[in-house]
Amino acid sequence: FTSQNVRSTLMKALLLFVSLMLSSPIFAQTFSGTGDTVPDDGGYYYFNIDVSGVTPTVCDTSFGLETVCINAVHTYIADWDVFLITPNGIELSTGNGGDQDGYINTCFNQAVQTGISQGSYPFTGTYRPEGSLAAANEGQNPNGIWQLLIHDTYPGADIGSLSDWSITFGNNPAVHFPFTSSNLPILKLKTFGISIPDEPKVLANMKIIDNLPPQRNFYNDFPNDFNGSIGIEVRGASSAGFPKKSYGVELWGANQTDTSLSILGMPPESDWVLHASYTDKSLMRNFMTYKMANDMGHYAARCRYVELFLNDEYQGVYVFMEKLKRDANRISVSKLTPTDNAGAELTGGYIFKIDKINGSSPASYWKSKIAPCDINSPDTNLFIYDYPKADVITPQQSQYIQSYMDSFELALMSPNFMDSTIGYRKYISFSSFIDATIINELSKNIDAYRISTYLHKEKITDGGKLKLGPVWDYDIAWRNADYYGGNDPSGWEYEMCGDVYQNPFWWKRFVQDSVWVNQFYCRWWDLRDSLLDTTIIANEIWARTQFLDESQERNFNYWQILGSYVWPNPDPIANTYQEEVQNMLTFINQRIAWMDANIPGHCPPPDVITSVTEIQSKEYLKDLNVYPNPFNNELNISFDAGMYPTLSLNLYDITGKIMQSEQWANSGTGLAQLNLNANLVAGIYLLKINYGKYEVGKRVLINSKY
Repeated sequence: FTSQNVRSTLMKALLLFVSLMLSSPIFAQTFSGTGDTVPDDGGYYYFNIDVSGVTPTVCDTSFGLETVCINAVHTYIADWDVFLITPNGIELSTGNGGDQDGYINTCFNQAVQTGISQGSYPFTGTYRPEGSLAAANEGQNPNGIWQLLIHDTYPGADIGSLSDWSITFGNNPAVHFPFTSSNLPILKLKTFGISIPDEPKVLANMKIIDNLPPQRNFYNDFPNDFNGSIGIEVRGASSAGFPKKSYGVELWGANQTDTSLSILGMPPESDWVLHASYTDKSLMRNFMTYKMANDMGHYAARCRYVELFLNDEYQGVYVFMEKLKRDANRISVSKLTPTDNAGAELTGGYIFKIDKINGSSPASYWKSKIAPCDINSPDTNLFIYDYPKADVITPQQSQYIQSYMDSFELALMSPNFMDSTIGYRKYISFSSFIDATIINELSKNIDAYRISTYLHKEKITDGGKLKLGPVWDYDIAWRNADYYGGNDPSGWEYEMCGDVYQNPFWWKRFVQDSVWVNQFYCRWWDLRDSLLDTTIIANEIWARTQFLDESQERNFNYWQILGSYVWPNPDPIANTYQEEVQNMLTFINQRIAWMDANIPGHCPPPDVITSVTEIQSKEYLKDLNVYPNPFNNELNISFDAGMYPTLSLNLYDITGKIMQSEQWANSGTGLAQLNLNANLVAGIYLLKINYGKYEVGKRVLINSKY
């Protein structure tokens, strides 16, 4: 090269260097701020950093906020909620830690896989924040005042302090989780810079995109299912401490008043739940249980899967479900008003539950008068008012439902508890108690009977009996608990007394009653021939797994917990989603096998009784249609009766005693259509129909209305 060429080449290189220097910074730019004491008065305290001279002057996906670091001490750091204040308000860490000093050289960076809630206090190192730093990189100017907000949520206990904090800008800014579309509906929440508290509900906007299969849902599609205001709060007891939060949602109209609307094809209502399924890595334990209860003929919360975005940040797969409440389409008991204080109106409807009280006032519940499962326990079961709520229930209504429960429990404890007239059976719906017990035992739900256990009572004109259900909260059932035998396929769950929250004594008494034992046995084997057939269960589970295939992959790319322990996952911990599902399915098969081999009781004769060959009897039986089953008082029956002139019917109880007999004249058309009115107590019965030399039968279940 000539010297002129060299000079020309050097000049071009220099110009390129200067251009690069002007267009983007080469080094990260860090700004630091000082701290101060954080008073222990429940207030909100802000600490400023004045950022200036940052270029470029736009934070986006190529340049922007990378990291936030803090140094702070507090003798119980879990009391603190820490936020970075931007237009969206970024949640760094809320309620994490325990009884040791706090955040020591703690940094937050979106690219790190370990979330702050998965770390160990004092949290030294770099963690992913609970919110998204990407919210700071949406086109705003980095120059100006940036604030750190600290809120001590437990005032009056101890004082902490922030030593210093810093923010760093650079060429590796925090960006949102990559997402374009989903086969699931997309639900988007905006909280207008306000963090979502445990309570009360705060104003937010909710948009839902549901284009219906086979169409896909894209993030920027029109919100065709819902677009409006909601109130939202964090919900759950143990689950409230998980980084992936569950939320209570209330649809709000003008002036933040309740408004009932249909969401995702479910019946209109105002109250809903966004369930996180964080500890349940199958993402289906609640969904599966509620569908099982529905298929058994009982109400349980309707559910739809969605993928959730909170303030534009991906949050994973959620289950959008109905909240349990009194409603014609949910828990359908009669409405009680403050004037319903006598007569039949006083007798229903009531909804209450056995659950944790979490600091609730004594007025919100009443105590059982009989010791729980462990008769030597100083604790007793607490019944928590749900409908009417404790603050609106009248003294007469409160006294009525308490007296009814006292009568039921005293009858169950009495020497005559098996008596059909004065014993416990006159107080409860057998079908609801038996079916809920089957679900609890099959799922090996360690919270069964003692926590999240709903009960409801109808008005006397609607049957008037106590029902167990709806089923609720099965995240740590189906082999998802490493204590109280939750991962052991053997043993009866009703025998597990528990801790301070104990099983009621009821089931230890039920199993001493041969009627309960035999009806439980009969119902189990009826279900085993259909709904609880292992092939049917497996097919449903794998179909749901396939449906969630693409969304679960995004969920676990964001929440990287596969292969890691999340309370209370049992060993061995699954490393893949498919392995998690297979572990659950293996447990179900083992659990069913154990129950098949160990369930006590006996049934009436088999369903099909015939004097001809088995093949011929099956040909006749396949035309038998009995509905609804279970039924209240009227049963519809149809089948091909051929040309036989006379038809007779007998209804037997489980002891073989004939409870009702009927005869009909056959019209000769071949199709017999019968209506049976049975005014009998709840239970399992055997229906036998005779026509000519043939006799066919079917087990039927009468519910508790009569």
